[in-house]
Amino acid sequence: SLPQLSLASSVSDFSPVSHWTCDEEGGVRYDSTATGNDLTDNNTVGFNTSLLGNSCVFNVSNSEYLSIVDSSLVSLDSSADFSISTWVKFSSLPSAGNDRPFVSKWNGGGWLFYSRVGSGTQYISVGINSAVNVSIAWSPSISTWYHLVFTYTKSSGNVSIYVNGSLLGSGTASTNNPDNAHPFAIGMYEMGAALFDGHQDEISFFDYALDATDVTTLYNSATPLDYRDWE
Repeated sequence: SLPQLSLASSVSDFSPVSHWTCDEEGGVRYDSTATGNDLTDNNTVGFNTSLLGNSCVFNVSNSEYLSIVDSSLVSLDSSADFSISTWVKFSSLPSAGNDRPFVSKWNGGGWLFYSRVGSGTQYISVGINSAVNVSIAWSPSISTWYHLVFTYTKSSGNVSIYVNGSLLGSGTASTNNPDNAHPFAIGMYEMGAALFDGHQDEISFFDYALDATDVTTLYNSATPLDYRDWE
């Protein structure tokens, strides 16, 4: 059966710190909450018709990503529990040594949420003060939309990773404060060392750990839309 799609109006029920709809046709991507964490467009991130309105389209060959410098962000400091939610569609999958980051605040430390390859296996991974803390094998395809969520509970170091509303796996990461002075970035980590290739849409940062019911509700929250073969 087709998934139901997350709407910004439904995401707001979970009180995200920031939410980016990616509906803009290029340029700054605006935070739809009152927090005002608007993202700078680096190297002309594209757009295309997507799940709801437009999506952000990242071309790895052009080193495209969105970011906000640490001195300008508000309440994205991840010094306690937090969660990231995003819809993604790959144009190309990661290969050995070429990770595909979704969202990060990482430059040799901090945190990152990304897809990678290890020993020929595809993984979805989270790093908290380490490049790899929790890695779960998965089998993504290009040109397919996935709803991805990771949650972090600082007191225990627990990281849970969800795909399409269901728990894919969990593990233990560092309980040390992952906050840092690096930019908050979508589609990039370590100042361009790794870049995403494809679409992202309806991206949210929460200052608490979503539970399994929250994640499933986010995934199933809206009326199903017409699934066309979006480019």
